[in-house]
Amino acid sequence: MNNAVEKNVEVGVEPSQKLGRTFGNHKIVDLTMLSWFLADYLPMKLPKLFDSNLIVRPIQEQGWSNYTFEVSGKLPGRYIVRMKACPTTNQAFDRNWSAYHKEAWIIATLGNRIPVAELIDEGIHYVGRKQGGREYAIMVQSHLECSGGHHLDPTSSKTQFLRRIASVCKSINETPTKGYGNSFDPKTESFEFSTWQECLDEWIAECPLGELVAREELSEAQATFFERRVHESLASLSFRPALFHGDLLLNWSNALVDPNGGIKGIIDWEFGGSGPAKYYELMTALYVMIRDGMGGDELDSQYRIIKNAYGISSTRYDRDYRHAVDALMMMQACKKVKRYILAELAGEMEGHPWRQAFAARARCLLHQLCAGQCAFQSTLLAA
Repeated sequence: MNNAVEKNVEVGVEPSQKLGRTFGNHKIVDLTMLSWFLADYLPMKLPKLFDSNLIVRPIQEQGWSNYTFEVSGKLPGRYIVRMKACPTTNQAFDRNWSAYHKEAWIIATLGNRIPVAELIDEGIHYVGRKQGGREYAIMVQSHLECSGGHHLDPTSSKTQFLRRIASVCKSINETPTKGYGNSFDPKTESFEFSTWQECLDEWIAECPLGELVAREELSEAQATFFERRVHESLASLSFRPALFHGDLLLNWSNALVDPNGGIKGIIDWEFGGSGPAKYYELMTALYVMIRDGMGGDELDSQYRIIKNAYGISSTRYDRDYRHAVDALMMMQACKKVKRYILAELAGEMEGHPWRQAFAARARCLLHQLCAGQCAFQSTLLAA
């Protein structure tokens, strides 16, 4: 490595330290080494954007799936580079690998219809020596000079932004897809299940009904009602598979905005997938409202804004959407209760009153839904 390039790699750690993460028995991935690689690779791959004066910085908060870098190229450009290690030949299906390609496909598919960071280049390249090296997928995107929408204030701005974000979400949900589910196959550019029934069966299998009954979180009668309601409401649901984000309507940190509240980029597609997109998106929004302790007139007002953005009247919602949304909500609440049980057993709830409140509301919601009540009628008090 020549000294000219060496000066432009900012790793944020002492040279003798490694900046990386460990997954089980996997080796530490050295972000310093990946930074050196990018300093050599990018000027050769994209000479119009980068020269030997580029600066490579690992992002301080690394995600669980990709390794992310900010790279300063030729003036005035700044770029985001994501790297993901390819699965080894003896490795089973890698959900993180699927998530990487899912996001790349989504960004390319949405094009100019939805504000996303421009996908400039992607490909696969071998990193390291032949012995001990590994292939990495590399994605180069434009850098958006924006902050998350969760900083918006005051309340009036938030109301306007909810209308705006719901409209964007509706457009996302009108993007046709192939297949169903959350995992993506880059070879076929389709999601993992070929039929809705296969996907639904998998989603139901992820709901730990037997365990919740054994722990007396649910009664046998409630579990039976759960299974019957989910099948009745969802098995024959008529829809064309479409894209959903799954963590956008009420998580505005995934929407990058300018100082005027204009949406400049939608990020973090980890929970994205294909299926009954509008139903699923409405469910996730309503679940988050209830989880956060919203109720009464406030919940009614906020949810009406979302429904109006989707062009769904209250009458139409009750007729065409409510039963399916509630059934999806039952599965969501069931899986969340299991997650909170595991957190309680691990001692991760102590000292975190917000987690305790979330757990109490998830349990309350699950009991209400399993008693045949409508999620939208829930009035859940903070624990």
